Amino acid sequence: PGYAFGLGIPMILCWVIGLPVAGFLIVRHYRNRLDEDMLVFRYRILLQGYPREAYYWEFVNVFRKVSIVMINTFLGIYPPIYKTFVATLTLAIILRQQEQIQPYKIKIMNEVEFRESTASIVTLFGGMFFILEDLPGVIKVLLVIVIFACNLWFYSLWIHMFFKRSRFSSIRLLALFFGKISCLGKDYWTEEHKTLQSNHDMDFVFGKYDRKDTKYNKVEEESKDQSFQGYAPQEN
Repeated sequence: PGYAFGLGIPMILCWVIGLPVAGFLIVRHYRNRLDEDMLVFRYRILLQGYPREAYYWEFVNVFRKVSIVMINTFLGIYPPIYKTFVATLTLAIILRQQEQIQPYKIKIMNEVEFRESTASIVTLFGGMFFILEDLPGVIKVLLVIVIFACNLWFYSLWIHMFFKRSRFSSIRLLALFFGKISCLGKDYWTEEHKTLQSNHDMDFVFGKYDRKDTKYNKVEEESKDQSFQGYAPQEN
């Protein structure tokens, strides 16, 4: 125990706490210069996808993951209901902040994170009731249905976003199916249709993609240029 304590505490202080805090302080120091090409290139892994005013959100995500692990570890000597309550409260506070700040540039990514946090909270909160020994069977069945539906609500969107640009037509159709059942709304599909049309991508979605076609080659080159524009250091 003494060896584990002597080795574990320094590792927690250096890697689990120290490294994220140091990264946050460095990025915060340059918060007014985050549009510079060199800084974006150097700290791309921490800044990509976030607007300038939400530069810190990657560290919020790190805090959320670390806090859940630490709650499960350091509150292990207490009854499970205490761990579940503290974890649910932590996730609920972060979810509220995410809903207000909307930290992602891409609107749909805010919806993905909102559903992820909501599914986690519902799963934790619903799991608390299964600790009770005298819980009626009907209530247990209802809780399982609610937890399953909430996780399906999240995972259907995640699967849609992850596979909708696959090179295989069968997987793209599967992603389209999960997108339809994920309750995204008419506005999302209208915007998605505009994006596909503007990129000459409708044939690609429905399996008619031909790499020999010059218009697709042109789109691929434009996409590569746009993906790396502003992230590589410019030569003088």
